[in-house]
Order: sequence, then structure tokens, then C-alpha cells
Amino acid sequence: EALLDDLAADYRRTSRLPDPLLLAEFLFEERGFRGEASHYYDPENSNLISVIETRRGIPISLCLVYMLVGNRLGLDIEGCNFPGHFLARVRSRDSMFFVDCFHGGRLLHVDDFVHDPAGLPPSLHTVLHEAPSAETIVTRVLNNLIRAYKRTRQAENRDLVRRLLEAMPDRLPMAVRPAPSVPAFPPAFRVGQLVRHRRQGYRGVVVAWDPVYRAEEDEVRRPRPRRQQPWYSVLVDGAEDVAYVAQSSLVADDSGEPVSHPLLDRFFTGFRGGRYLRNDQPWPRPDLRSQ
Repeated sequence: EALLDDLAADYRRTSRLPDPLLLAEFLFEERGFRGEASHYYDPENSNLISVIETRRGIPISLCLVYMLVGNRLGLDIEGCNFPGHFLARVRSRDSMFFVDCFHGGRLLHVDDFVHDPAGLPPSLHTVLHEAPSAETIVTRVLNNLIRAYKRTRQAENRDLVRRLLEAMPDRLPMAVRPAPSVPAFPPAFRVGQLVRHRRQGYRGVVVAWDPVYRAEEDEVRRPRPRRQQPWYSVLVDGAEDVAYVAQSSLVADDSGEPVSHPLLDRFFTGFRGGRYLRNDQPWPRPDLRSQ
């Protein structure tokens, strides 16, 4: 509690107004809280004392720090029990935002999860719009610890946490899997954003995306990134190709340089601030090569 109190007091000293987006900027940009990718399954990533001291953690522990500091400032910051990647949900300036605390406080909107917010599938609507209970959050933390202790071969600690989990009221199943219509992870890139392939190096612009892999099967089955993640249709710069690429294979391209592709004028209305502006022309899903 003292560590959380100190963070709240430090925020007050910045002379900012109590606002959840300003608090996200303070924690994730200025104070450097972010996801621990190198040692993701270290049990200490679920220990809030360790998370505050190292400023590294897994999605749910970072969200909990954000929520608990916000509570001390009188801010209503809720959780979002997104499958595979816990998020925070806030309202600010008459809009609802989702905060990806693992990726430096990146802001997401409902239309970042689906192309048509009006046609939101019921399973995803529930996840995005209903705040999880304290019991649900604790259950998820305990499940994370069981997996972490199993991976680090700490059988005694794993069994202890299992007993704690069994004592939880209204506990969730051990493996919570998203429905087929719900992406396994939130999208990291938006339509119109410039991206670059991690391994092959080519760059392009995102023209459409799917919550999970939906391309036709290749005649020759070849290894590919796992399907349960967002996949993007990318207009490849300097070519006529449209690549179908897994989120894990892409990074943001911050060059701000436009791309050259024959389909640009068909699906975009312009280029502004290093990003293409998408029109309402539906994406026809041509033959795609997955990468």
C-alpha cells in the first residue's frame, strides 16, 4: 500500500488534473512501467511489490497497479477481462478507451477490435463492456501463478496456489479460451498504419485485419506463426503483392515515408501524419500468401 500511495503522491506533485489518460501517460511513459517480455513466466511478474519496484510485469499486474493508483486519485479505472491479455478500461473526454498497460499504455478503441462496432459479437461485447469482479481478477492471477510455477518447476508453490484457487468462490475454469469470434490478443496495429516485417524486412501499409488466421490453406503446408492472434493484410511497398502476416511477425514502421502499391488509391483517400486514411471500400480478400 505504501508503494501505491507514493506513486499517487508523485502524480499529484506533477500538478496534473486527475484524469485516467494523464495517469497512463505518467505511469507508462514517464515512469517507464511496461511488460516484461524476456522473463514473462517469472512468478515475480505477478507480485505487485516486485512489479512496482522493477516497473515490469505481465498485463494483469500492470493493470492492477494502474487501477489501484487511480483509485487513490479518485479515478474510476476498471479491468477488461480480455482473453490472453488483460486490459484496463477508462472513460475520458466522453469516450471509452482501453489501455494496454503491457505495451506502454497504448490506447485502444472498440473499433480497434472489430471493423463494425454495431455488429459486435455478444461474446466480445461482454468482454469489452462488463467489468470483471474482484473474484474474477484474483482467479486469473492465481491461474497465471499456477502456469508460472509449473514452467519454472516449483511444484510445491504450484500446489499451494492450486489449493488457494480451489477455495475461491465463483472461480473460472483453469483454461479460459476465447470464442472463435473473439481475438486471442488485441490488435497491435490499425488499418492505415505503416508496418515492417521483422524477419524479411519489407514494409507496407495495413489495409485490413482478422482477429485470427483466416486465409486459405497453402497447398504445401509450411510452418507459420500461430493462428490464434491477429493477422493483417499488408500492401507491400514497391510491389504488387498483398501479404497476410501474423501480428508477431510485424513491427511498426516509424519512417513516415509513403509506400508504393497499385491498390493504394482504391482503398485509401490520402496520406497524413505518416498514416494512410482508409475509405469505406470493402476489402475483397484476394488470394493471400501467409507469412
